[in-house]
Amino acid sequence: MLVAAPAAAQQPGPPIPLIPPPPAISPNLLPPPSSRDDAVASESLAPPAVGWDSATPPRDPLPQAFWHGTSRTMAELLLARLPDTTSPALQSLERRLLLSPAAAPEGPNAGDRDLTALRAAALLRLGEIEAARAVIAAIPDRERGRALPLIVAGDAIGGDVAGACATVRETVRRDQAAFWQTALIACQALQGETEQARLGLQLLAEEQQGPRDEILARAVEAVAGGPPALIARPETLDPLMLRLLVAGYRSLAPEVVDALRPDLALCLALDDEAPAATRLAAAERAARYGALSPDRLRALYSALTVADERGDAPALNHSRRLAEIGRPGTAAERVARITRFADAFASPQEGGFGLAARLVLPALLEIEPDSSVAGAAPLVARLLIAAGDGRAARRWSKLVSGSEEPSLCLLLAFAAPREELVSDQTGAPLPPLYVMLASALGEPLAPADWARLPAAAWTVAGPPAPPPAAWLDLAEAVRAKRIGETALAAIMVASPAGALSADPVALSAAVSGLRQAGFAADARRLAVEAALAAGL
Repeated sequence: MLVAAPAAAQQPGPPIPLIPPPPAISPNLLPPPSSRDDAVASESLAPPAVGWDSATPPRDPLPQAFWHGTSRTMAELLLARLPDTTSPALQSLERRLLLSPAAAPEGPNAGDRDLTALRAAALLRLGEIEAARAVIAAIPDRERGRALPLIVAGDAIGGDVAGACATVRETVRRDQAAFWQTALIACQALQGETEQARLGLQLLAEEQQGPRDEILARAVEAVAGGPPALIARPETLDPLMLRLLVAGYRSLAPEVVDALRPDLALCLALDDEAPAATRLAAAERAARYGALSPDRLRALYSALTVADERGDAPALNHSRRLAEIGRPGTAAERVARITRFADAFASPQEGGFGLAARLVLPALLEIEPDSSVAGAAPLVARLLIAAGDGRAARRWSKLVSGSEEPSLCLLLAFAAPREELVSDQTGAPLPPLYVMLASALGEPLAPADWARLPAAAWTVAGPPAPPPAAWLDLAEAVRAKRIGETALAAIMVASPAGALSADPVALSAAVSGLRQAGFAADARRLAVEAALAAGL
């Protein structure tokens, strides 16, 4: 009876507003079977941390104690260094962690870092503007100073320039830091106060005893009717400055758009004053990094592109190709349009194939597989796998034969498993990445599967390894059952620089760590993405 009681308490149930019970464990977070020696003693939970409550929790929240065992210093360090990733699986995991209410990690803030502000900034990079505002609103007024720039950023991203500038004008009265003076100059220029903006630039340069900010100065002059200027350092931009640049220049160079952070790309995508091609290019970048949903990107394609609009910008071509998919036609004609769109969209961009798959998913689900589309079945099945619909992919896989069939079977074993993953059944060696990912998922593999790996898998070093500190922390966090820390470290190991790592050992470590921490579904989605990215 004593053993059964805590197990029963873990069954999922609806949340109770205001006074949350001990956390319900979702099916995605059910731990693997454990012995009595592995059991964790129950203890009363602290209330959600200030700034880490959630007015809009995700459908599948993490347990409220996911910071248990992680110090505040480590939580802040990981959040401060968390990379932006093009992996939908890792984006989903990060979003759930950031939106889930949690008891606070132990310890004071680490120097100039602030856990709540870091959370709000990460939410903005994922396009969760309202959630970021709610996080900041929960901070007591006397402690909100560090988060005020994020309030300005959130308003500017969402298009509320008046609200952003009201915060700037109120704050600069008591805080004369360079950030606020620069923001005031941008607001003055945006709101037609050009002479005040020019004077502010002069005073700021005199106060700092250095050259004036040339990007800001040229943007002010452009808004006043002067010539545009090139922007060489997009990393110095913030949302308010980006709004000013668009107001003055209307169009930004493609290389600048391609280098924007996800939150800045979202800001540009939502800016009505920017040209359609620029907005769509920014929207595609924001969507690849999870700051804009595929549904919103489809809506922008539809709203910003007309049939007779001139221009051959890639984003405009993508929108036209996507619009063609909806035209009437036979199944073969529609599938041909879908594959042309996927090929054009996916090839030049990190994370492009997965986003293309989610964009065309509604159209694919309208088409029944038959012999007339058998030639496209391998690509269609992979698109469905990338979009997360393994059941539909299995139906299309029945049309696949020849050399494409074995690799597709391996992918389906990850994406839509029936009983167990494919092992040594044909005598042919399995791809090394498949073997490593299957092992990371805890699937049984025959000794022959390891023995048949190519010699290079045993003797040749792989691609560059992930950051060693993140790798080591992942192993330690998994061992100590630190759930939130495991999730963040796995993101850093699997996707240290945007795209998924090409290192099979790093991917295996991330997948295995997530599975052992209870993120079974996330681990499997990550394995599917890694296999697709590797060309399986």
